[in-house]
Amino acid sequence: MITAEGSPVARAKRLPISLIAVSLLSLFGLTACVGSPRVLVQQPTFELKSPTGLVGVGIRSPLPGRTDSEFETLVKSGVLQAIPTSTLVPQLTAPFPEHRLVWHVSVDVPHGTSRLILNMFEGSRAVAYDQEHIGSDASNVEILAAIESMTQRLVAQSAVHSPD
Repeated sequence: MITAEGSPVARAKRLPISLIAVSLLSLFGLTACVGSPRVLVQQPTFELKSPTGLVGVGIRSPLPGRTDSEFETLVKSGVLQAIPTSTLVPQLTAPFPEHRLVWHVSVDVPHGTSRLILNMFEGSRAVAYDQEHIGSDASNVEILAAIESMTQRLVAQSAVHSPD
């Protein structure tokens, strides 16, 4: 097979195999969450009433060094601060809200950071996402600020693109 020096195939042959593997794993990791019909049948971690209706909030995994409970408390606080007119509602039974915010973490051990990812779903369709890198030594105040900021950006983005 003959390839041009600057072609994608030629460049890929020069990449370390570990970089290619990590890139593919990252791609498949995001794909597993985005657009998954499982989102609608999973019990949200908590639900809230917002100006646009009920929203289910799911947390797939906590940040390293935080328990599930500690991270859930940070996410609840950050989301409620980002959407000040929202209130928590008692846990619902199926069918769960069509509007979903799903939080998950991708750990980058060599660099001592984690990628905090927020996906927004309408039904099983992903409509927006945001991410921030969080240092392993980040304080609760810094994590809370990141959660609030990410939530505000997605809410603003969805308001701009909503058909209403």
